[in-house]
Amino acid sequence: MKAIILNSEEWEDQYRNKQLGLVCFRDIEGVTQGMAFTCPECGQEGWIPFTIEGVVSNHKWDWNASKEKPTLKPSLLSTGCCGWHGYLTDGVFNKC
Repeated sequence: MKAIILNSEEWEDQYRNKQLGLVCFRDIEGVTQGMAFTCPECGQEGWIPFTIEGVVSNHKWDWNASKEKPTLKPSLLSTGCCGWHGYLTDGVFNKC
């Protein structure tokens, strides 16, 4: 399913409805730190922190820096809900 890219205001209006496949990038001090998303299978909200140069962490995803057609590595696993497992590639959620 194609990801639906939203800005922060749109996100606040729409994620509570558990719409599937929403994405909202989060910037802190002008740097995109990660993205909020809703599971493409059940709509549960999740957070993906991005790898930031100079910041050490074990739990980060590589991002292609495209807000129009984002690609993340490694795969995504929705926990605490339906357990959807897949990839976000070129702005499309694909189940494993």
